[in-house]
Amino acid sequence: MCSDGRTLVVCGAGRAAGVVATAMASLGHDVMRVPGSCDADLTRAELVFACGPDEGRITELVGRVPPGCTVVNTCAPPWESTAELAAAIGRDEAGVVSNPVGSAGLDDLLAPDVIVIGADDPADACAVADVYAAITAPTVHTDVRTADLTGPARSGLCAVKRQFFAELVLLCRAVGADVESVLECLRTDRRIGVPLTRADGDHLESGECGRADRLRELAGPDAPPTLRALSCQRRSG
Repeated sequence: MCSDGRTLVVCGAGRAAGVVATAMASLGHDVMRVPGSCDADLTRAELVFACGPDEGRITELVGRVPPGCTVVNTCAPPWESTAELAAAIGRDEAGVVSNPVGSAGLDDLLAPDVIVIGADDPADACAVADVYAAITAPTVHTDVRTADLTGPARSGLCAVKRQFFAELVLLCRAVGADVESVLECLRTDRRIGVPLTRADGDHLESGECGRADRLRELAGPDAPPTLRALSCQRRSG
């Protein structure tokens, strides 16, 4: 628990907003939600977390975010671009921080592999870092545009690895090789790590797929072949 909790507003709809709000409350912060927070409450907010995907809830912040309050973009669609979020709510980009959390569950948010904070103002970066003070995890401080790209880059790499290993499973079966033995050998190679697949074939979650698709979109038509061909299968149901 943080010894000195902050007053936060979490806006947006869907799973990401709920997870962020729950995580921040469990870290000892005073959390409010939009809609539902009156102007008087917003004036007390030290940070506002924008989680998407409901654009209506985001635009409710226009003219209501007090001076000195840091806006935090969790990079959930449609706000993968922190600059676009800043424009939508009428804030200078310098006042908005990129803090990609994606579609992670509560446990992942409270025990992340890494905390990414992208800010063009050191004071804003410090404010967000303080929110996560109770979490022991590596923290990467970078600029806004770089932080925005880390989510799609990580999901894109996972999508490529899963595609490769899913195709390798099919090849093993075609030539009569033992799938589990091949995968076990690959796990021992430190250059590779744990293959992102099992013999029965698993897939990226929908939020991760969206970020992988975003990476392909950002790469454009002149992208290298790997990024241009990037795609992933979503779970059905």
